[in-house]
Amino acid sequence: MQFNLELIKHIPGRNSINCFFLNQNYLVQKETLAALRRLPGVSTKALDITIHPDPAQAAYALEILKSGKCSVLFTINEWGLDCCGSISEYIEKNKMIHINWCVDDPFYEELTGHKKFVRSPLRFDFVSDQDYISKMTERGYQVSFLPLAADPGVFYPETVPQDKDVVFVGNSYLAQLDLFIEDVNDAIQRLIPFIASLVDEYRKDCLNVNLEGRIVTFLEKNEKSRSGADFDKLVFVCKQVAGYLYRKDIISGLLGTFSKFMLYGDDGWKNSIGIKKVNKVSYGDDLRKLYNSVRVNIDCNRAVIKDGLTQRIFDVLACRKFVVTSNKMVVNELFETDGPQREVVMFRNREELIDLVRYYIDNEKERDEIARRGYARVLNEHTYDHRIKTIFKIISSSLKNM
Repeated sequence: MQFNLELIKHIPGRNSINCFFLNQNYLVQKETLAALRRLPGVSTKALDITIHPDPAQAAYALEILKSGKCSVLFTINEWGLDCCGSISEYIEKNKMIHINWCVDDPFYEELTGHKKFVRSPLRFDFVSDQDYISKMTERGYQVSFLPLAADPGVFYPETVPQDKDVVFVGNSYLAQLDLFIEDVNDAIQRLIPFIASLVDEYRKDCLNVNLEGRIVTFLEKNEKSRSGADFDKLVFVCKQVAGYLYRKDIISGLLGTFSKFMLYGDDGWKNSIGIKKVNKVSYGDDLRKLYNSVRVNIDCNRAVIKDGLTQRIFDVLACRKFVVTSNKMVVNELFETDGPQREVVMFRNREELIDLVRYYIDNEKERDEIARRGYARVLNEHTYDHRIKTIFKIISSSLKNM
């Protein structure tokens, strides 16, 4: 994969590539920052800053960017940019390249009223869910698909006893859901029967049920507000509720079927599915050891992730372990999902997932062969080093055509 860093240096006033990463030290940021620091020809420094800095924090950040002769600013979800827009103004005025990787909903900040993305010729957006490509393009952003990945320095095969049959690692998102619902609680209460029926359809045929489209159509017919920020927020919250109910249904099915099923996550699961004990695992060494000890790892995405993947599938495969994941078109694009060269296994509904888990718990050789091929794919194509190189390749190509 070739990219021309000289094109970045040739932006007026830039003789070197000094990249600053606005950092809050969340999971994906650690891997991204580490990959940036391994990129030849780019000097990368982390600037620790809150998600929504106040004017004083933003002014301090600008002084650091100025003294460090910043030519590339890297953000995740636009975290670290102030709501008043002073950092964005500085970026554009000084012809700095702004790289923004959205690993969540790119419109969340606008929906919550914190800030709006600022379009700029030297701004490059990347999204981990392909479903947002057309929506962002329509609004005038330069946007490309960039899925999450694995860091083989953190997740890798280990020789540990494979003593767990089936495991799911993930939070309930119940606490976040409560926050989302606060402002629209009355409307959500009215809409619960509709959302529940929609989730029932989705769980039977997830590929052919357009959750957002169905929600928009229903709200346009049945709610007073049919456009604007309040309407968009209600659509967003409905999607979140549907996603929560869908994954709750999947996890409940596993819990009720497999006596040795183990759940790792937050205590919200206790309220969600009535489980008495939720296991805890810390990211890094402990999570790597856990993935390595499991026969069948479950990657059950939230339904709001329409055409993207969580980091979970990449991390499990980087440990050379078997994973069953949600059925999505993007999985077929990134992995072999059928035939003798299969690298991952997909499920379409709860019943099929249960059947697949039963089968692969008992078929160790087939399970390990699939995991071995998935492991090779991740190392060859799906690490954070690959993603950072893709980013700079895309930027180089765009600059060349300007």
